[in-house]
Amino acid sequence: MTSTYNRRLAEAQEILHVLGVPRCPRGGDNIYIVRIAEKQSNARRDYEAMKTKVLMEGRSEWDSDKGNRISPGDWLGFIIGGTYTANVELYRVDSILSQDKRPSHWEYAQHTDQCVSELVKTRDVISLSNEGEHVYSWENWKRVVGYKTRYMPRGTSKSNNPFN
Repeated sequence: MTSTYNRRLAEAQEILHVLGVPRCPRGGDNIYIVRIAEKQSNARRDYEAMKTKVLMEGRSEWDSDKGNRISPGDWLGFIIGGTYTANVELYRVDSILSQDKRPSHWEYAQHTDQCVSELVKTRDVISLSNEGEHVYSWENWKRVVGYKTRYMPRGTSKSNNPFN
């Protein structure tokens, strides 16, 4: 029964999308989050380039997570802003692209100071779409999912879903 309900819900959402209603995250969707620091950095530069491209062309590319677990239909949220004023900007993952689609400046760039055991060039490239603006308060997100008030992810992490 639950699988029939979920299938019908997905079909209804697809019909609404075809009619022009943007897709929105819902309970059960996988959501990954990544912090983009306020200070100028490689990650900030790449984020700004991605956002410009997605606004102009309707889609853009980004790195997958360390384990290449992100799949089409998942959501990637960029945490933007100050520690207590940040918002999460959500983009839907449309597809997984081959690693040869990586821009050359991504080749060995690492965006955090945490130890990364593998070369980042082994990460998949994910295609993100701009299907309407989905922006949520990071403070509210943390409260809804039960994260501590000072929590901030390091790298790309799977998030608890606030839409459940």
